[in-house]
Formats: sequence, structure tokens, C-alpha cells
Amino acid sequence: MDTNISISGYVNYDGQYVLAETPVEVWAITQVGGVFKSVVQLQNGSTNLAPNAGNILNNQSSMSSYIILINTTKGYGYFIPGMVYTITNSNGLGSFTVSVDPQGGGSGSVPVPIVVDGQVLPEAPIINVGGDVTPDIPFEGDDDDYPFTHEFLFSIVSNVDSFDLYDAIGGRKAAIATAQLQVSYGVPNKEYRVQIAFTSSAPGELFEMHLNGDPSQYPLPYYLYLDGEYMPKNVFTLWDGIFAPTGNTMVQRPITVVVQEGTLLDGAPQGAYSDTVTVLIIPLDSI
Repeated sequence: MDTNISISGYVNYDGQYVLAETPVEVWAITQVGGVFKSVVQLQNGSTNLAPNAGNILNNQSSMSSYIILINTTKGYGYFIPGMVYTITNSNGLGSFTVSVDPQGGGSGSVPVPIVVDGQVLPEAPIINVGGDVTPDIPFEGDDDDYPFTHEFLFSIVSNVDSFDLYDAIGGRKAAIATAQLQVSYGVPNKEYRVQIAFTSSAPGELFEMHLNGDPSQYPLPYYLYLDGEYMPKNVFTLWDGIFAPTGNTMVQRPITVVVQEGTLLDGAPQGAYSDTVTVLIIPLDSI
């Protein structure tokens, strides 16, 4: 098993929300008949989950082992409740197999079937890193203890299909969309606040549009603005001053872009350039 594993996502670092990749340790807890038999940290390759010699089952019919990810360097509140995190390693996290050595030793091994979602499989997938399957941290508490009654609804409206490059250079900002935030069931005249960030899959510190929307083709770096305020990539910014005089309100802020001028722009081949931007919202009232 490859144990060079990290948890990737936004975290609370000294009161600021930043994108981080946090290394974690991988441990295995083995239990037989309700009794813990071993707690070991897994290493790259193979690790014994039980003592090296002897019959660990002691007339029991089965043994259970649990894989646990532990971060030993970050304290409480580092990971954000409700935030979606992904688990990755250098090879892209796949699956692991548990095996048992034949009695008396030998070089062979016999796979031990593992129950996954009611199905007995020779391999137990930890997580599918593709698609929409990602873990999150839910609110901890019973439904009756949930302290919030208001709701936020974020949406992107007035999303333009395209814009002329001329409108995003020479000091001009091209309008591409409008960010809309609604508060429902709020307390009249109470201020509500959210943290908002913009990110994309393109590498580097700047946003980039690519020829034909292909990240491997020619890039055009650009700057993104929310209501005229520069929004650095992957950096949360406070959106405050949201009041709901009647308990409900809707506020909007325009999103504009400016294309970086210079040699990249001067040498850009003709064609259509595009990028996909993801918006992240954290309501400060619910943390």
C-alpha cells in the first residue's frame, strides 16, 4: 500500500481560509471478538496487521481491521465542517488488498475477502478520486441541536457565452457573470457574511484561458474581479454587509475579467479561449 497520502482542500489556517494539501498518517486497528489486538502505523509496501506468530483468532471466526487517516500536526478547527476534501497520493489513490500468509510460512499468500457495501470483494477501494465521490465533514450534532435557521442560496446569473478580447484589455473590464446570494429565514437587520473564493484546474497562481478550452494548449493569463475587487486565485475574501430587513434578501455583485497584456497576448494564435472557474462559499455564521 502506498501511504504517501494527503488530504486536499480549504482549511482554517490562523483564521484565514487557504487551499492546502495536508499529509496524513495511515493507521490500522485490528479487532478480534470485540478485543483490540493491534494498532499499527502502515508503511509503504506491506505491514503486519497482527502479531508475527501464533493464532490471533482464538476460536473466533473473523478478524476486523479498520484503516484510519490521522493528522498529528494540526489541531481542532483546522479542517472546516461542511467543506469537501479529496484524498490523494503520488499515484492517485486506488485500492488495497489484505492477505494472509499460509500456516508454516512460505512465499505465497491467499487474498482475504473484504465486505464492501454488502459485497464480498478481493479488493476494498478506499475512495474513488474521480467523478463526484469525495468525502466531507458533516455538522456534528443531533438535528434538534442544529443552531441555525437561516439559509443561503448562491447562484451565478447573467453568465455570458463569450466576450470580445478588446473589452478585457487597455484598462477595460469585460463582464462575464453576476454572483447572486440570497438569505432566507434570517433575523431582521442582522448582518450576514460569507467567505468567497474563485479557483480553477489550471496550474499556476493566475487564472488562465486556453485555446479551445484545452489546458495543454496556448494560455492567456487573466485577472478576475468581484464588484471591482481583485480576487486572487484560491484566496478567500470576505463578502459582508448582507442584511435581511424582512428576514429575506438578495444581493448581487458583478464578475469581470482583465486579460494580462504582454508577450503572451501579443503572440497568441487566433481562436476561441475559455476557462472553467469554480466558486467556493463558506457562510461564516455556520462555522
